[in-house]
Amino acid sequence: TTKYDSIINIYDREYPDYFDLKFNNKVLSLNELQNILDINQVFIQFYFTQNNLHKLIITKDFYEYTSIDNPDAIIKLSTQLIQHLKARRHDYKRKDFEEYFRQAKALYDVLLADIIDQIDGKDIIVSGDGILNLLPFDALVKNESVSEIRDFRDLDYLIYSHRISYTYTATLWEYHSLENTDKRQNGHVLAFAPIYEKDSKVSFTDLYGESIQALPGTLDEIKFISKNF
Repeated sequence: TTKYDSIINIYDREYPDYFDLKFNNKVLSLNELQNILDINQVFIQFYFTQNNLHKLIITKDFYEYTSIDNPDAIIKLSTQLIQHLKARRHDYKRKDFEEYFRQAKALYDVLLADIIDQIDGKDIIVSGDGILNLLPFDALVKNESVSEIRDFRDLDYLIYSHRISYTYTATLWEYHSLENTDKRQNGHVLAFAPIYEKDSKVSFTDLYGESIQALPGTLDEIKFISKNF
């Protein structure tokens, strides 16, 4: 319709970046993705079908496709782990810790353990599907056992050995990578430190109505960062 076309023209004229993202039908090819990946990056694409979870691993000079059976079990484990992470509890018991380990280790084993050689020492870019878009891969663990581990602080989380980022598609990742490259060297940084005096009349609560505590350490972090800008 004329009204719709008019709105599209406004998007095209006033919001060209949004227009390009929404209406550009270009799909990044495998070779194009490999050309822009750094040597220390690995791109992992997941895609659910009825009977399988499909996985594509891509690095600068390597790619591999694998298929994982029983996607329902992966969905169930992912849902359990996400619920565990979202729980507002301060009274975790040993059984809760062991249950978290079971879920996080099982997901690491089924999603990543078979490509340990391909991801070793690399930054991981995850393009998930379905529930995997909500799964924090950072929280997966690599420990074989927790029989001699006391609590959560001593687990070998994936984030300890890899920088992990997320994207919806390779094409979108390319767009943001190129956009960030243009802006990376502007010499400015914006940072926030949630600190306030104890007698401050300002108070904050989270979605559960619980008081949000100040994070005084963030001020030291920002002061340290500011020395580099």
